Amino acid sequence: MTRFKHTGKHKKIEKSCSKCHIKTKKLLPTEPPRAARKFVFNGARKGFCEECHKNIHTKQFHPKFYKKPCTTCHTTNNFTKLKKFNHDTTRFKLTGKHKKIATKCSECHVKSGIILATKPPKRGRKFMFNHFKKGFCTECHKNVHIGQFSKKFSSKPCSECHTTRSFTKRKSFDHNQTGMPIVGKHKKLACKKCHVPTKKLLSKRPKKYKSLFQFKSFVSGNCTTCHEDVHNGDMGQTCSNCHTAHGWDKTPDFHKNFMLSGVHFTLNCQECHVDNRHLGGMSQNCIVCHAKDNRHGDSLQNCEECHSQLFWGITKFRHSLTQFPLRGAHRDEDCVSCHADGIYQGKPSDCIFCHTDDAQTVKDPDHSQAEFIECQDCHNQFNFNIFN
Repeated sequence: MTRFKHTGKHKKIEKSCSKCHIKTKKLLPTEPPRAARKFVFNGARKGFCEECHKNIHTKQFHPKFYKKPCTTCHTTNNFTKLKKFNHDTTRFKLTGKHKKIATKCSECHVKSGIILATKPPKRGRKFMFNHFKKGFCTECHKNVHIGQFSKKFSSKPCSECHTTRSFTKRKSFDHNQTGMPIVGKHKKLACKKCHVPTKKLLSKRPKKYKSLFQFKSFVSGNCTTCHEDVHNGDMGQTCSNCHTAHGWDKTPDFHKNFMLSGVHFTLNCQECHVDNRHLGGMSQNCIVCHAKDNRHGDSLQNCEECHSQLFWGITKFRHSLTQFPLRGAHRDEDCVSCHADGIYQGKPSDCIFCHTDDAQTVKDPDHSQAEFIECQDCHNQFNFNIFN
């Protein structure tokens, strides 16, 4: 009829009421007065156990289970024989191979330094585990990867890569979490192509060599961590400025300072970059590659002022914008007819400088006289034999 039914071993003390209903300090109004007994118990939520029995598990359980009644694990039939416990009610569900040790509690719940207040006293077991954020794995298993990963990944739980079904068969890893997303041709590579075994051994049996997971020399775009730099450092360390993971030979248009057009657009890279694949710091001056094509000597160095990449023979130079516009017969002459000496800038525009030989052949009247120096007084550029 009460909230506490007599079951199990409690039936044996059914007639010994004073075992539980002990005398209190309160006196009954009898003659003579006598001590009242305890009939009201407040521990209904915890099954009343702690009203008569001392809780020896203090600080042994997580607060979630410490608040539960003793009947969660114990029975009135046999206190030492525990009920079957549903481990899924804890923060660590038993899955995979852990199911095989579900009844072998002492495999994980080892004896601790806590002394239980039993008679005689005995050591309690470990029921509180502190590494919830890391999945509790290292509470029972040794972390063989110490120093193998960066801080970002070494702080993560083992379940990021491993499962309880098979420790050696790993989960699929999202490489985009790292500083090196797997794209292009890298997708076809096996992990061990980059994560090669080192000389350090894992502390487990059979012992295996640790794979390389930390690349100290790696910075964003520095492919030389795995690939040989065929440019010998001439192009810096950021290979991704020119190359992509989709195809090493497929490079974007990086000729920003010297835009390729016309004939240059059809050339192979090696035709200009011939000196041991030297790419960085190449001069943009045409004369570096076209020294053999230069007919102007040292007088004209800026080829682009007259020539273009479209066609070398067609120039942008206009003689009509100089102090000596070409007219008449001069328009049909080749440049070397006047500039055979390689002088272009500061060339005198007086006729006599080019036509001295023509003047000396004329004897009547004698053009060697001083008054015949100014040719334009008598002649013009359209027809030298027609006088003005």
